[in-house]
Amino acid sequence: MTSPRLLFVLAAAACAGGTARAPADLGCPSASGVALAMWDVPDGGGAGSYQVRLGFRGVDDPTAPPPGPLAAYQVATLGLGPLPGAVWLLRPALPPCLARVAGYRVDLVDVGPRSLMVSAELADCPPPPAVAERALAWVTLDGRAPAECRLEVPVEVGARRATPTADGFAIAPLTEATALPAAWAAVAPTEPCADCERLWAVASTATAPVVSDVIITDVAPGPDACAVEVHDRAGLFATPIGKPPVALATPSGPTVLVGALVDRGGTRVVLAAAADRWEAIDLTADGATGAARSVQFYVASEEDGVIRSLGPACGP
Repeated sequence: MTSPRLLFVLAAAACAGGTARAPADLGCPSASGVALAMWDVPDGGGAGSYQVRLGFRGVDDPTAPPPGPLAAYQVATLGLGPLPGAVWLLRPALPPCLARVAGYRVDLVDVGPRSLMVSAELADCPPPPAVAERALAWVTLDGRAPAECRLEVPVEVGARRATPTADGFAIAPLTEATALPAAWAAVAPTEPCADCERLWAVASTATAPVVSDVIITDVAPGPDACAVEVHDRAGLFATPIGKPPVALATPSGPTVLVGALVDRGGTRVVLAAAADRWEAIDLTADGATGAARSVQFYVASEEDGVIRSLGPACGP
């Protein structure tokens, strides 16, 4: 395997939900009871499957098993499981699917520092409707059928971006439609920059507390993309009904919002990811974060890092 890069697909609807919380036995599990699953097709071809990313070991770790199938007791020895024999798979706009844990495996990831990635392979659930490389899903691990829990993914609700040109980049004149919404003014960069243009992008989930991925970049044009002044602010935020956005702390550094678990009581769990890790964070009705779970499943190269800027790319 060469790279388990994530595909960050941001697509959903936009509306607001209530703030009353559903009873625990009817709603979504907590952050400790979910895990990331990725649709994966072998590099050499063959049938694809959803694989739950459990963790990794370095190739020089004496406890690391070799690439190939892995027994459940070995997963337990590594402290990475095993999972229940069956888990519920949640995907956007699809009903939950009861998936069987067909086995475990170790794959060599040879991008960046070489890593041995440990995954659980799922069976009995069909591929995503539009099969995309590394398409994302999530599994619940508490054994309950998630009848009232669904996966929402964020949709871009507004943006102002630069356009690449042969000489660098261009920025269209500011309009009412491309001005940064007032709700995000307090998040913007504060560094003085007299000639800066303000670029921004906001992608949000639908149900309250609405969760948003926000990037704001102040950029002063220069003679080329490598000679510009850039100031960035970015992060994840929760917006309860009638209240201002609340910044969400992510447990292991910069991530991208990839979804949220919601039930009839509102948003329960924030789901975020970077190239080599995933995170699940409990969320309350007033936008406060609770317990969080972060799992790194390989070691990414610097080129696979999360880019949290709308400034022009410099270099080849």
